[in-house]
Amino acid sequence: MQDHLLSESNTFAVATLGCKVNQADSEAISEQMSTAGFVQRDFSDAADVYIVNTCTVTHLGDRSSRQLISQARRRQPDALLVVTGCYAELNPTAVAALPGVDLVVGNSGKSSLVEAVKERWKAVSSRHSAEQISSSENQYPQQRHMLPVLPLDTHHIGSDQSLLIDGESGQEPQPDNPPTLSPFTSRQTSLLASSNDRLTSRTRVQMKVQDGCNNRCTYCIVPYVRGESRSRSIASVVDHVQRKERAGYQEIVLTGIHLGDYHPDENKEQDLGHLIAALLQETTIPRIRVSSLEPEDFRLEWLELWQNSRMCRHFHLPMQSGSDTILRRMARRYNSARYHTLVTTARRLIPGVAISTDIITGFPGESESDFEQTFQLASELQFAKSHVFRFSPRQGTAAARMRGQIKDEVKKARSEQLLALNDEHSRLFRQQFLGSTVQVLLEDRKHGRWEGLTDNYLRVEIVDLPESETRDWQNTLVNARLSHLAEDGIFILAACADTTTSPSSTSNSTTETPAISIQTNSIPGIAGTGTFREYPLPQTNSGMMRPVIDHEGRIWFGEMGHNYLAVFNPATQTFRQVTPPRGQNGIMGLLVAPDDTIWFAEQYANYIGHYYPSTGKYQVYGLPTLTVPDPGDATRRLELPSAPNDIALDARGNVWFTELNADSLGRIDSHTGVVKQFPISRDRSVQKLNPYGIGVDPRGIVWFTEASGNHIGRLDPSTGKFSFFTMSGPTDPLMEIASDAHGALWITSFSGGLLLKLDSRTGKFTPYYIPHSGNESGGMYGLTISPGGEVWVTVTMDSMIARLDAAASHFILYRIPTAGSLPLGIVMGADHTLWFTESGKDKIGMLKP
Repeated sequence: MQDHLLSESNTFAVATLGCKVNQADSEAISEQMSTAGFVQRDFSDAADVYIVNTCTVTHLGDRSSRQLISQARRRQPDALLVVTGCYAELNPTAVAALPGVDLVVGNSGKSSLVEAVKERWKAVSSRHSAEQISSSENQYPQQRHMLPVLPLDTHHIGSDQSLLIDGESGQEPQPDNPPTLSPFTSRQTSLLASSNDRLTSRTRVQMKVQDGCNNRCTYCIVPYVRGESRSRSIASVVDHVQRKERAGYQEIVLTGIHLGDYHPDENKEQDLGHLIAALLQETTIPRIRVSSLEPEDFRLEWLELWQNSRMCRHFHLPMQSGSDTILRRMARRYNSARYHTLVTTARRLIPGVAISTDIITGFPGESESDFEQTFQLASELQFAKSHVFRFSPRQGTAAARMRGQIKDEVKKARSEQLLALNDEHSRLFRQQFLGSTVQVLLEDRKHGRWEGLTDNYLRVEIVDLPESETRDWQNTLVNARLSHLAEDGIFILAACADTTTSPSSTSNSTTETPAISIQTNSIPGIAGTGTFREYPLPQTNSGMMRPVIDHEGRIWFGEMGHNYLAVFNPATQTFRQVTPPRGQNGIMGLLVAPDDTIWFAEQYANYIGHYYPSTGKYQVYGLPTLTVPDPGDATRRLELPSAPNDIALDARGNVWFTELNADSLGRIDSHTGVVKQFPISRDRSVQKLNPYGIGVDPRGIVWFTEASGNHIGRLDPSTGKFSFFTMSGPTDPLMEIASDAHGALWITSFSGGLLLKLDSRTGKFTPYYIPHSGNESGGMYGLTISPGGEVWVTVTMDSMIARLDAAASHFILYRIPTAGSLPLGIVMGADHTLWFTESGKDKIGMLKP
């Protein structure tokens, strides 16, 4: 059963300050929050939860962090306010003392951020009642979901629990020429704070393969907030890239705080070159990009790898200074001659390569001669982009205590000289490609034109793309001929290189589609035909979950937003809502027993409920609770429900259910009413398993999915023994499970965007990747199997219903008429009519194929 409630009543907003690492962290947090059922809002809008991902590289970052925290509190005083990131890691006491802050989560705690959000919600909802706050009673607020703690999947680092989020290295203060002026970013990129209002772009994924730094540059605070250097294994990176490749990504970006220090499993004999070689051999993703590399780590033999056309022709090599004296004061581990050799050699071996850099001006002790050496080296090397920073002393670093601090007006004057040089060189770099044909990875449509990036980071707008207004070109590789620079001097305007247009005076004028390269292992999708009908609920913000059908053809479902057990009668087209005896129940899974009574899991109230429609009576079965530490207060303990989620019935009439928080299965004996728990027992490398969906096969074997443990579990009730089938690759939230007439098991995966078939005899998994329209994975969720063996699923983020034709190896796709419907659960009636819940629009949907 699902616990991903995509309800309007559960909203969050994220604001990000600082470097690319933080931006990637926020994207991963946003994805986890969205996967867990929260609806993302812009940071300027009202939300239930605000998450501020802070920066502490400079005092400006601290100040901006405090400003954003204050803005969020003023905007929505009753919201849960969570502060994370480097400022929270470096000075948690100061952050916790800020007015309105509810929860402080350092970098090391980001992997459990969503769990902490849920556990702290009760305290926030009771903010204005001291009596409630002091109460030990664990009351979960209406419309707040107890959801499984899912890993930050997009950017999971295998078993390395300290490496959970992908990012791109960025260790410096904000430059004087921010990304809004860079050819390497799109228009409207924010200077410091960025509100993430959508899922990560479908075109590329930033994949952190390394974190932390063992260097101690005298100006940098990053090692103190990111920890020691550690790396992900080559095998896990390859598996992860293969997954992203199957999900439809066209480009990966290998990132890390100190990426050049990549050594898997602390094996100094293997380095970044070995990782890249493995990716080139074992994956087929079209583009592999490498983010920032420190000059002391760069090995010239790596350049041979860039002879492969899949390697993006771009290096970011921080120079920092052209003066060897200043480089020594900075504790940098190279000199200007070494740096010069790297850049010139790369340009000689990789024609058209873009090389960008960072330069700090005004470092303590920087004389006019030192600055002149920096300026001369930058002039000679002519970077495609220079990020210019004025030195900012950071408390706790050696440079902040150095003598010879430079006056602000001197820093400003030197910075302006470097900025002018950058403008000249940046334009020259782009101009050299005018008239050439390049391949552009299209990302977005703005100002009526599609735009994207070349492999060497030229920002390109296509002026004559066919069907640009009607066709979704996102995530498409298009050949384009570069014509001229736009007025802003950043974008290059281009025409489709492989498009021929007949003269407009010809009545039979036609436009051919440009050459496109789409790399994906999704099986084909064919548009299906059928009749849709949609029936709006009486109330909004219902939090609809999985439907079930009784023997009279009525559709039952839970409304978590209003604590109702609801039923829709198709014959009269009317709804009826009944209220279980306990408020704040959080109804999740349902089933219809042979006697037409309704069993359901109450996740908030921690009960299994049994409703008798003929009499209107209820019976409830209480479940054990568990006690966990309060992440915000080490002296307190929180009492949590075991969180029953999905529910199933065996042939003897026993009711089985999964318990998300307790990592257990539960059973209610149909004869005695006794509740028994079956704790899931196995060796595991993850902290939580979060058993999710459940089903019982004809033999009485209980099968279940794990939202966090990456396994399909099997319990033999006769022996009480568990066995497991392991999915290879990074952890993926596994949702619903069902068996077909042949005994095969089918499983949906939300983040992975795939339908899995498991042969229980051999343990072999067969994946079927759903075609998508750019909404991350599409979000496969609900699952039902017809008596004839047809497998139907909901594709939540694409608002589609899909049927797998395994024999023909394609999906039949049925797009729901209402955009943003976000279908969750699905069930098939006796007449083969499909019924589904539309969580985004508060409707019951019907499809007759």
